[in-house]
Amino acid sequence: MTLEAQEKDTIIGQIIDILTADKSHKNQESGFTDFLEAFLKRGNAEDFSRVGVDQLCEQLSSCWDFAQTRKFGNHKINISSDAHDRHDAQSYVHIINDDTPFLFDSILNEFNENGSAPKFLLHPLISVKRDSKANLTKVVGDDEYSGDLSGVARESHVHIVIDKLNEAEQEKLIAGLENVLLNVKYTVLDWKPMSARIKAVLKDYRKNAPNVPPSELQESMEFMDWLLDDNFTFLGIREYCFESESLDGSFVHVADTGLGVLRNDNIEVLKRGEENLTITPEILDFIMRPEPVFVAKANIKSVVHRRTYMDYIGLKIYDDAGNITGELKVVGLFTSGAYTSSPLNIPLLRR
Repeated sequence: MTLEAQEKDTIIGQIIDILTADKSHKNQESGFTDFLEAFLKRGNAEDFSRVGVDQLCEQLSSCWDFAQTRKFGNHKINISSDAHDRHDAQSYVHIINDDTPFLFDSILNEFNENGSAPKFLLHPLISVKRDSKANLTKVVGDDEYSGDLSGVARESHVHIVIDKLNEAEQEKLIAGLENVLLNVKYTVLDWKPMSARIKAVLKDYRKNAPNVPPSELQESMEFMDWLLDDNFTFLGIREYCFESESLDGSFVHVADTGLGVLRNDNIEVLKRGEENLTITPEILDFIMRPEPVFVAKANIKSVVHRRTYMDYIGLKIYDDAGNITGELKVVGLFTSGAYTSSPLNIPLLRR
């Protein structure tokens, strides 16, 4: 064992001894020690020494109290702050959520966007059981995790310490985190329905071939199949239809077709300044061309996974006669694997 590991174990032992000896902590019998170990094993000795045992005990006590109730499927956010306003005053942010993809990096991106750089953070994954009223009944330790897992859920805890926020700054950060967590939830919940809807469009292409050159259709379908093969992170889709035969820009979204980050009807992937747009001259040009698929950059940033401008894929929708009737807008992010692939192996680009 290295000296750093020994120092870490010593600090962890001190914290656990102090906190478990304090019988004022409620519900200790539900796995208080396992909870503390799950938190502390994710940290390092240098950070622990810098923060100090007393401060860590205080923070972990608050984390335990906050974890006593949570309804599965819902997130919780809490921000508390030091009472004093000295230069070293801090705010303490604790978030509990179901363990899901994209969660941790999306949360950190929001802190960076907010200008609140983390000074100290812990991100344990904790297995728990809760009763019908969402009360914590058991923390399942690692040594028990291979046993009976009925009723056990994996929770993600994110504990972050930042410079002290005033009330307005707290409200802004909470609003941003609420938006992030909601969009992460929708993205994860709707991943399969989004993929299924895209596959349904491709099936329609094969069943009722639109009035486009066969080579264009084949290349477009192969491109979409390539995206579905883990080369694109699908964040949102929404269907739009044309309300006029002249295709003059009467372009509206179809109710109840938004999934992922596009569940919110007020979000559009295109903007001019602060104005939401459903169509642009470039999109109209795409509509008039034979290609079934259009690739562009959205001009809104993703709050899920990476804080960057989303990629936008447009799929034309056709009627049974092969005439264009609308568009399926798809937004997301090309994966790192896509960026490292040779263009010679990517449909559409290889031409």
